[in-house]
Amino acid sequence: MPLDIHFITMNVCSIKNRKTRFMAFDFLESVAADIIFLQETRLTSIQEIREAKRDWKGGFSFWSVATEPAGGVGILFKGGRKIEVKKVVDIWLGRCLMLDVQIDGSLLRLINVYGPQTISERRKLLSEIKQFLYTSAPVILAGDFNQVLRDVDRTGRYKKYESQFLVNLVEETGLIDIATAHGRKGKHTYYCGGRSSRIDLVFVKKGEIFSEIKETAVEFSDHLALSFCYGSVGKPRFGRGLWRLGAGSLEDAEVGKSFERLLQREVTKVDFFGSLSEWWDATKDSFRTFFKSVSFKKGREREQKCWSLRRKLEVCVSEGEVGEKVNRLKYLLRQQQYSRYKSLVLERDYGVSNSPDPYQNCKETVKRKLVEGLYDSQGHLQSTREGILGVVRSYYAELFRKKALDRGKMQAFLEATPGPNIENLDFSPLVKEITEEEVLQAIDKQQKKKAPGPDGLTAEFYKTFKVKLAPILVEVFNESLVNGSLPSSMQNSSLILLSKGKDSRHIENWRPIALLNCDRKLLARIFSVRLGKFAGLLLSSSQFCSVEGRDIYGALLLLRETLERCKLNKWGRYFLSLDQAKAFDKVDHEYLWATLQKYHIPGQFIEWLRVLYGGAKSFPLINGWQGEDFEVQAGVRQGCPLSPLLYIFALDPFLRGLQSCGLEGVPFPMGQSFKSVAYADDVTLVLSYPEEESLVSEHIKSYSEASGSLVNQEKSEALWVLEGRPSFNLENFPVAPEQVRILGIKFGRGDNAQVNWEEKLDVGIAKVQRWKAWKLTYRERIDIIKAYLIPLFLFVSYVFLLPEALYVRIQSLFFQMLWGSRINPVKRGVTFLQRKKGGLDMLCPVGFFCVIFLKYNFRNLMQEKKLLWEVSVKDWVSPFIKDWLLGDRVKEVRVSGGSIPSFLSQAVKLLRKWSIGKQELFSFSRKSIYLRVLDFFFCTPPIVQDCVSRIMEESLSFLNSKRIPKKFWDNAWLSFHGKLFVRGNLKYRSVDNRACPWGCGTEESQEHFLIECPVSQSLRCLLARLLHLQMLRDLNYSEFAYGVVGAGRENGTDKETLYIIIMVIRYHLWHMRCKWTFGQTKDPAEHVAKVIVNELILIKTMEIEKSVGNKMLWRNVHFVF
Repeated sequence: MPLDIHFITMNVCSIKNRKTRFMAFDFLESVAADIIFLQETRLTSIQEIREAKRDWKGGFSFWSVATEPAGGVGILFKGGRKIEVKKVVDIWLGRCLMLDVQIDGSLLRLINVYGPQTISERRKLLSEIKQFLYTSAPVILAGDFNQVLRDVDRTGRYKKYESQFLVNLVEETGLIDIATAHGRKGKHTYYCGGRSSRIDLVFVKKGEIFSEIKETAVEFSDHLALSFCYGSVGKPRFGRGLWRLGAGSLEDAEVGKSFERLLQREVTKVDFFGSLSEWWDATKDSFRTFFKSVSFKKGREREQKCWSLRRKLEVCVSEGEVGEKVNRLKYLLRQQQYSRYKSLVLERDYGVSNSPDPYQNCKETVKRKLVEGLYDSQGHLQSTREGILGVVRSYYAELFRKKALDRGKMQAFLEATPGPNIENLDFSPLVKEITEEEVLQAIDKQQKKKAPGPDGLTAEFYKTFKVKLAPILVEVFNESLVNGSLPSSMQNSSLILLSKGKDSRHIENWRPIALLNCDRKLLARIFSVRLGKFAGLLLSSSQFCSVEGRDIYGALLLLRETLERCKLNKWGRYFLSLDQAKAFDKVDHEYLWATLQKYHIPGQFIEWLRVLYGGAKSFPLINGWQGEDFEVQAGVRQGCPLSPLLYIFALDPFLRGLQSCGLEGVPFPMGQSFKSVAYADDVTLVLSYPEEESLVSEHIKSYSEASGSLVNQEKSEALWVLEGRPSFNLENFPVAPEQVRILGIKFGRGDNAQVNWEEKLDVGIAKVQRWKAWKLTYRERIDIIKAYLIPLFLFVSYVFLLPEALYVRIQSLFFQMLWGSRINPVKRGVTFLQRKKGGLDMLCPVGFFCVIFLKYNFRNLMQEKKLLWEVSVKDWVSPFIKDWLLGDRVKEVRVSGGSIPSFLSQAVKLLRKWSIGKQELFSFSRKSIYLRVLDFFFCTPPIVQDCVSRIMEESLSFLNSKRIPKKFWDNAWLSFHGKLFVRGNLKYRSVDNRACPWGCGTEESQEHFLIECPVSQSLRCLLARLLHLQMLRDLNYSEFAYGVVGAGRENGTDKETLYIIIMVIRYHLWHMRCKWTFGQTKDPAEHVAKVIVNELILIKTMEIEKSVGNKMLWRNVHFVF
């Protein structure tokens, strides 16, 4: 970042006439400033802006035309710096202008603000600004905010709520007020009528360097000019990163046709290359060039359209136009302009996110990826670009370097380990030529919205053109395998780092992820599918990863059953969870090929794998900076579809050795026993006697010497499963005092179901406390519940049944998120109904999570071939479900203490309570079972007033129409149920005065509020005249509450459009009432009517913009001001 960029910001109090403009510009040209922010320019026409640009001699300038007399902002440049403007966004016409500029090669975001006079308008503006503050670029947010931050910033009365939104914004986005930073006392910048305040503010990101802060009085304004010098930064900047193909470039049909023509031309050039591999590399370069030009062209077209709309809007404002045309242009400009919020949502959706808030996710993503400094091998902290890249390259070049292993020990270890039974196995499918069908299936399985490799060609690209590309890829893959070398682009990858959440200055605390090119991943996926078909036959039964019919839940349930059997039978055992250091990265290739050979994988297939991994290179991509290549001679890449499968083959001899080394294990029914279980590199085993510890330690040593892997015994953890002192101690492994976490689940000596569910509830409560305060519709809240709250509990619900003691707590949590408080305006049972039946389609957590547990744990109890944990579950519950297993319902369940785990006895009782049969659990989907349980045991039908079935059906049909803007939906839904927030409906609150707030003298019921109140009547009469809809004068309760007018009263107007009109009237009438109740401000009916008409004009404009045919929906509706 360049040093010494001088800024000045000031409210000029109009430069509309030449005299004041001359005074202001004369002052600005005399001060040392590179960038100037001006507010309240009062330039209301294009002609005035042209004159201002002409009169400013310092350099180029950007202006936002004032849409009101005291508006207008501008950003001016002066001096000889090299400045390139990358982006111009009118965040709020006449009030806020944003520029992305590149100054001397570094990016800077400039946001000039002139705050509106009212609190509500200022909040709207700050909400719009907020999205642009989440960026890796430095931000200068400055201007006249028309509000203060603290009580000392104003003489006279200070209202805290006025500035709370700005204070929260500053804290959330990590900004700092430069005028009061480092203990400085900021001066008041505005003086009027004997009072003063500090409303001219400048914010920068924390960690930025600034100096020379000064407030200067000027003769042409009642505001002081605030100037400062912006310097270098304390944190490393993000680089440009690598090019990636945007999804938008693939959506245009013409682009698709152009690409196909390009591909045809490239195919004709095959004979000019020595091999298909060389041709494919060159062809991909052509693809990249083509799509880069497409992206550039689309960007230019979008920019030109944006400028065109901006000019049209400025012309309308200059000519004093108001109403539908101006609203339409503002809407179009907003749609066309760059939206940072959409960008953040896109970034959120492209990454792994545990927050519905894209702002929060942006901060979390930066925290997980930003490397601020790393210790090198000598212990020196490197914080420069070159230093950080050097540390990463040297560390991983050494980690992925080929190690010299003792071949004798490798061979001895593999020979001493029992192998799989390969009788009657035909391995010939592994070595068949790759077919087009396999390539197409691999393309279909590619996940969208994933980061591509160095070539930038995404999975979406291959999916879009798969029919054309699949035959070419077949030939490229087969020829490469025959020749023994992949195209050079398929051998390259970029290496990114993700934080493990520990000390980020140590490189060991970062997880390396290889970003491979998609064509290389396609070939790896084909190999993975072929080899995966043999995994269940060749791999140990204790491995639950990447094996068909086994999953992570099976591994956890096996551990759960083992622990419960030990506790109930008083069997003293240790659970030992092994920690493997850099498990995937330390796999030695020679050991891996030898293991595959031991498992009788054909030599040709192993040779193909050598080709896939041979000649691999990678380069670090840190903070968007690209480092130098290094060779990858070891490890299986995290990010490759084949890696998990190859790793578990490499680990399998170790697991088989554990099974055969003499461990006693834990007895299970039918003469079986549990000794160990693994999910990928997470291995857990049981120690029964002191001698077994030495057996395990010796086996670990042999495995490490043979494979080059490292089991970290100091970081491994053991748990004694019984209460009291262990019968023997471990010498080589640390012992956890209470519990051990395995695969994300806590296992201990207490009630594990209670412990794990309470932990998840605590996490959920912390998230809901932040989420519930957001201004969201009920539908949006339910979407957040389903997308972000449910996954918090989903994992544990497979392993442990939700304890009955937590039913109330989890229901309360979910409904706090829905309502935003502990108050339930509508019965919970109504919200569970589908939307078409008058509900919200709310998810019932008790029914949902309990059905998940029942479905997964009981579905296979009648199968002949059962996994070990299923054998155990059936042994526990068989005495209580004998009739159920024969097709009858569960009889009365009486469980004596300690004879069965509590969560299983509760599960059997639920089978009886909810009448879930064996066939239903086995044959029906989880969703079908849940919906039946929900319908019979949780749902409550709605109770509505004066609403016959025809009106209810029509009202719900309109309510759920896509035409309804989301901001009106909640009010319409509450009105349908007769639960608008009026005093007569607040029975659950101790309200002393339940009379109509407009002084009618009667209790404010919903019927009185809508029909009987004179304020409502006068507003409807006024709107009847303005909209030429006379039926609005004499609406009855049913029509106004449900939005469905009586037969024959629509007078040729579309019934759904009438519903929208009534809905908008009801919404603004209710807001008018709330303003009077809470703010004691009474809006005139004429003002509210104008707002309603403008709202309807906007809705009509947006609908017609989508389709011209929608104009007919608004027939017989006329807008008269």
